[in-house]
Amino acid sequence: MILNLILIFVFSFTFLTGLIAQKLGIQRFIFHKYFAYIAFLLLTIHLILKLKTLHIYFKRKRKVILPLFYFSLFLYFSVLFLGIVFFIF
Repeated sequence: MILNLILIFVFSFTFLTGLIAQKLGIQRFIFHKYFAYIAFLLLTIHLILKLKTLHIYFKRKRKVILPLFYFSLFLYFSVLFLGIVFFIF
């Protein structure tokens, strides 16, 4: 519950700082950049915590969508891994 509220705040602040950066013409606005990283990290933690619940839901209710669920998780964590690699190097 607290993580959900923090995610709402972080996504809102990321959006607002991006809007401010666009209006001011700043290409590399540091607040927007780091709040986006924090949002991505918190979203990953949120997904990991909710993974069992999501698996049970898709397994019981929507048997056709279960492979799509696993593919989307694979895609999300692949993007996360590539982002970390590009951020480090």
